[in-house]
Amino acid sequence: MPRVSECVKIPSVSGDAADTPSRHRPALLCLALLLTAYAVGLCRQIDEPWIRIHDWNGAFYSQLARNALRYPLEIHHGMPLVAVGENAAPQDRSIYATHPAGLVWVIAAAFRVFGESEFASRLTAIAASLLSVALLFDLVRQWLGLPMALLCGFVYAIMPLNVFFGRMVNHEPFCMAAMLLALWCWQPLESPPAPGTRHFPRLAGFALAIVFCAAIDWPGFLFAALFSLYAAYAWRCKRISGGLCAFVWATAIFSCAAVTLHIVYAGLGGSWQSLWSIFTARTGSGADDRIIIGNAWTHTVNNASLIAIIFTLIGFTGPCSRRFRHLVPIERLPAAMVLLATGVLWVALFWRQYRVHHYWLYYLGPCLALFAATGICLLRQITVRLGRIASDGSLVISLLLLILGSHRQCNAFFDSLMIPPEYIAAWKDLNHATPVNDRIRLSRTPIRVEKFGDYEFRNITPPQMAWYLDRPFEVASPGSQPAQ
Repeated sequence: MPRVSECVKIPSVSGDAADTPSRHRPALLCLALLLTAYAVGLCRQIDEPWIRIHDWNGAFYSQLARNALRYPLEIHHGMPLVAVGENAAPQDRSIYATHPAGLVWVIAAAFRVFGESEFASRLTAIAASLLSVALLFDLVRQWLGLPMALLCGFVYAIMPLNVFFGRMVNHEPFCMAAMLLALWCWQPLESPPAPGTRHFPRLAGFALAIVFCAAIDWPGFLFAALFSLYAAYAWRCKRISGGLCAFVWATAIFSCAAVTLHIVYAGLGGSWQSLWSIFTARTGSGADDRIIIGNAWTHTVNNASLIAIIFTLIGFTGPCSRRFRHLVPIERLPAAMVLLATGVLWVALFWRQYRVHHYWLYYLGPCLALFAATGICLLRQITVRLGRIASDGSLVISLLLLILGSHRQCNAFFDSLMIPPEYIAAWKDLNHATPVNDRIRLSRTPIRVEKFGDYEFRNITPPQMAWYLDRPFEVASPGSQPAQ
């Protein structure tokens, strides 16, 4: 099996880096090792209750998925529905229309197969993340060769951003898998076709990836728009045909238009002004500021570890330096720039959200891993002058530092606590002790109201209470004796 230390020999790869098919034994062995290592981190505490930081998302979307199966289509219209109990009255239900509905239906499908549980919910995100690392590995193998693919995949698989938030039941793991699948399907479409090559499966895969990504969340819209611009550029440079460029544009327009129309007419009652209010609310200050506020530097260090950031910064000098430019030949991966632009613009457009959410940097994960791997290779190439022992030693030390830094921050994430476990136990006990149609009296309202134009969203907070308690409730009037 090729050693990681051979990554400095990337320039000697002759012809197309994709000459070695992915089914070749060394590539499959490397991929199996990567998937195993990544799965170990992703499956940590897979069935624990929703108590960790950002498990708010898991409880929330699991509640919506349960309601998607529980309530008929004529009530929720295919949109996420907030409600507790099996027969919530209309005034106790609220459609969640600030995001596309795709994620809810993915989790609902898992619930249908595996039953309603934290395990089943997290399993969907874990499967998407494992697909992402497999696609990233094969893309980098085609672009830069097997050694760099192994190193890049390894950095990605141990980075805290990807280990902890790769199992988070939220939009990011699914959109990432769809974006990488689109790039993977696109790669041979931009290359000169080999005799007998059938492009229909790749075209279909690309279209499905774009549609799925847009149906999951708004970054899919951004990715589709940027890829359309890239396709126009590639057509202008005569790298693709006009028909293929038109196909990309048609896929992007159809995907974004279909999802938008569903949100506006099934969730917002036809109010386009409400949709604009939802978008602008994410760019300014808002109620989310009271939930989690940090600074971008702290979140970045926590996501990638300080040593990975140092290697990434070193790796950035590769494309900028004539001496080390061969380590990341940009001309081999032009379409990958779409993913980089998507991650950068997503953070730039919604900078306030990065202060609220640690995981906002998620779409930059593959690029961070690639540049960190490049930084490691660059350092090793510099130390070659000192001899083989020093060169190999720099590689081993770099990898050990990455592992230690990532492991420490992963532990910090997994040890974080957002909801005390005794709260979860109390909600479960109350659920078991209360008949399905009985109402529970609460001492204070858990309803949080958000208004966007003509659209009003009534959420139940924390969503962990809605998931575990799952009983209709009423709020005790002043002076009365509450049941809880």
